Amino acid sequence: MSVVTSGMIGAGIAALVAGLFLVRARFAAASGAGRVLVLGPVFEAVALAIFAAEHFLAARGLSAVVPRWIPGALFWTYFVGTALLAASISFIAWR
Repeated sequence: MSVVTSGMIGAGIAALVAGLFLVRARFAAASGAGRVLVLGPVFEAVALAIFAAEHFLAARGLSAVVPRWIPGALFWTYFVGTALLAASISFIAWR
């Protein structure tokens, strides 16, 4: 397994564990379909964390996707990775 794959899996597991730990009080207070809705942001945060890890660990490969007319392809790759990580943290922290 490559470093990129391991890092993405690790980021996803870390986000899932942190999200489930922080949502447990809201989950216990909810009932019925509300319990499923409480878990939604946690699962979204997991996907965002995985994609953020990919942007950091495979930045050279992903920077090739940035159009040539946009300067600083590697900068934009890291910038989007940072934005994805910030969004993931905000979903986990419910802020």
